[in-house]
Amino acid sequence: NRIHVRESKSGKNRFVPINETVRALLGRLKRKSEYVFPSPKTGGRLDNIKRSFRRAIQTAKIENFWFHDLRHTFGSLLAEAGV
Repeated sequence: NRIHVRESKSGKNRFVPINETVRALLGRLKRKSEYVFPSPKTGGRLDNIKRSFRRAIQTAKIENFWFHDLRHTFGSLLAEAGV
């Protein structure tokens, strides 16, 4: 019922709670690595997703949007949901 984040940005391990929907979606993924989203090149840990994020934004033709905006959006949605 939670995801183990090893060596987070702060260098510490932490656990993130997940709901049934996330658990079901993750359960359907084929395991190719010990990581949920492994590097397509090495199969190991993803160290930096900035390039992929920029490419996705460009492909979607979204302007003036930054990775950190996702955090703000998530926080706003949680607040609207009464969390």
